[in-house]
Amino acid sequence: MLAAVLGKSAFALGSGTLIDQVVAVPSTQGHFGGDMLQLMKTADIASDGSFSITLEQSYDWVLLLVNSQAASLTEKVVSYVAVKVDENNSLIAYSGASFNGNIDLGVLLKVGTEAQGTLISASSFGLTLDQLTAVAKSDNGFKHMINAYLNYNAATGIHYTAQPIFSWSAGAIAGLDTAPVASAISSYVMNGFNLNVETNNVTSPALPDAVCSGSSLVSLFPSADIADSAGANFSPTSGLANNGAGVETNLGVANSANWFSNGRYYCYDDDFGMQFNAGSSNVLYGFQGSRSLFRVPAGGMPAGHWIIQADSLTLAEFDLQVSSPLDDTGHTTIPVPMLRVNHAGDGRVSGLEVSWYLYDSTTTLYTPLSSAQISAINSLVRQSFIEVQDEDGTNPSAPQTVTLLEPFYSNNLLASVAVSASSTPWYFPNSAGDSTGNLVPTFIKVGLSMGGLEYQFVWGN
Repeated sequence: MLAAVLGKSAFALGSGTLIDQVVAVPSTQGHFGGDMLQLMKTADIASDGSFSITLEQSYDWVLLLVNSQAASLTEKVVSYVAVKVDENNSLIAYSGASFNGNIDLGVLLKVGTEAQGTLISASSFGLTLDQLTAVAKSDNGFKHMINAYLNYNAATGIHYTAQPIFSWSAGAIAGLDTAPVASAISSYVMNGFNLNVETNNVTSPALPDAVCSGSSLVSLFPSADIADSAGANFSPTSGLANNGAGVETNLGVANSANWFSNGRYYCYDDDFGMQFNAGSSNVLYGFQGSRSLFRVPAGGMPAGHWIIQADSLTLAEFDLQVSSPLDDTGHTTIPVPMLRVNHAGDGRVSGLEVSWYLYDSTTTLYTPLSSAQISAINSLVRQSFIEVQDEDGTNPSAPQTVTLLEPFYSNNLLASVAVSASSTPWYFPNSAGDSTGNLVPTFIKVGLSMGGLEYQFVWGN
């Protein structure tokens, strides 16, 4: 099925910048990959500023107002096309499946980085106002889709997609066997993020020899000064690369026997990694993550474009400021999990329950999501997951990591996971069963991914 999104007088943005096209970038059920870029839609903006773009309802869409003539990628995207939901919230990600006919945005007015259309009825999306507001509060990360548009060459089909993973410390496991208290979310601490970049350019530089040997230098330069959790500092002129830096590395010709295993090439140092499955048409580069994370500066994610180069030739540019899951006050702009661990009297764990919260800028509180709100938000969720490990094992004097709960995935916001009574028992910290020889979790992670971004919340012991 098809539906049209209509806009009047896009020039009312009044920025003085040429705007000549509207571009729609697709995703589906929260999933985005470079293979979807050929589905992007483009429509010219008429001389009176109006536009109409027809979208397939089997996909979700982010709409951009662009200056196709801009010489620099930093000037190419002028605004995001948003639907005004109420006085405080606007919708960025359009779920095609929820369209009830055409969407008329009316006159677009500039509000920050958005071109906001007329206040629209929630029934236009087949939702209640409460549901649509929850979606609008959750979808800010979909602005990240700008990076897909900026780094896709329609003529060659080459793409580069940025995949940041943001991580929080959510507190101690020991307090998780009571009902969650929303105020505890304020004590969550963002650890930082790492960046993966996926591309179908597997020939420049040549893989795997040129990258793994170090004869071709693949570098990432941040848009401004930024530090990592290990104390290293990076800048627009001093970046990260496959230079063999750090404690752990298998880069260099002398290590070539260690590059290939189980059908894939994998080479790395402390802040760089490259993974390439033999015969694949895609390669994954990773920056940070193995030993440290980029720290988000106190003033927020820096503006400007992060640059990836191969031997000083620019391959891609990413705006990571729009990917940040924090608002101007440091509160999260995505659904946030709280966890409860259920156990028997001796502490043997029987299951885990996950509840989800959103920050409300009006009340300045994190409020629990209702089942109806979660149902609406699920249209934008690729997956959520939970995993549990004991990093000490049964003998702390000879630590050995034991997986207590294999990563459990859901295509929606996860609600609960039962622990089988027939599985190897594991026990809640400080319970009667927390004794030498028994398994006790030291690490519980709950995560979700939406629109090409991943978010991870970790409880420790």
